[in-house]
Amino acid sequence: MSENTSTEKISLPGAIILGSVIIAIGIIFAFGGRGVNQGGAPIGQDQATQAMDIFAAAEAIGADVDTLTACLENGENQIAKIEADIDNARLTGGTGTPHSIILARDGRTVLVQGAQEQAVWEGILGALAEGQSSFIASGDRVFTIESPESELSRNIMAVRDADHILGNPDAEYTIIEYSDMECGFCKRLHGTLHTIVDRRNDVNWVYRQFPILSQNSVVKSLASECIAEEKGNDGFWAYIDILMAV
Repeated sequence: MSENTSTEKISLPGAIILGSVIIAIGIIFAFGGRGVNQGGAPIGQDQATQAMDIFAAAEAIGADVDTLTACLENGENQIAKIEADIDNARLTGGTGTPHSIILARDGRTVLVQGAQEQAVWEGILGALAEGQSSFIASGDRVFTIESPESELSRNIMAVRDADHILGNPDAEYTIIEYSDMECGFCKRLHGTLHTIVDRRNDVNWVYRQFPILSQNSVVKSLASECIAEEKGNDGFWAYIDILMAV
């Protein structure tokens, strides 16, 4: 496993169905109940902090906390979307985060595991533009450019209306990232991909959920999907930018 990839720790998607909503409701109560859970016992510091994170971030972007609370309690559509993201991450070989795939308009793909530095991303994009079969980064790291007929290219889920897209929607290249908001390497990559998309009109970025490290990961994923429903694509990105900086 790469040194810049966080590995899977909890079982999903079953944990999404059975765990995320329960945990979300618990932290909602903790946030409103000043550190006491529904059974009257003290809430742990991590759980209370988690509640502060998701609600404070919502308030910071002008989202309605009551709407977020209701969605966390009844977010069946959001859970289904997260499960679809997780399933596709696994189908494309994802075992850790961040797990990313560059998808060219012509159907070619490149698997990029971990929080690779900007120079690597630029090198891969250059190799795609030049029609090469691979890019070799420092340390003899090889990134293979797969044909449209490859297993990876066939298994990657096409960009859909439910996706969260940053950058030019008609870009030649799409970076599809499967990410966990509790993952330190994902937070590092978040800034790198922002820089690339800000500087290049031929690249856009699709964020997909892959919350595999903890129950807190699941809660943040669910909260971000709830924010997307209320505040749209721009609100989603503003929200996760805050959570990724925590």
